[in-house]
Amino acid sequence: MREIAEDVIGDVLRRSREEGKPMALSLNAPKNLPRVMGDAERVRQVIDNLVDNAYHYTPENGTIQVKSMR
Repeated sequence: MREIAEDVIGDVLRRSREEGKPMALSLNAPKNLPRVMGDAERVRQVIDNLVDNAYHYTPENGTIQVKSMR
């Protein structure tokens, strides 16, 4: 899960630079999250949608934090 979230954050940071919309993104999750069984593509889609929505509704120079609930 952490690796997927890191990838999504990296994609949104690149988009932020390309679109000239400065944004700070951070991931607050332990490096040793337990492994889970699931569809990685769907998990990425969910995280991507959540972070994309946050990007759209966060003003320039805003901050988006992705946190684990563990």
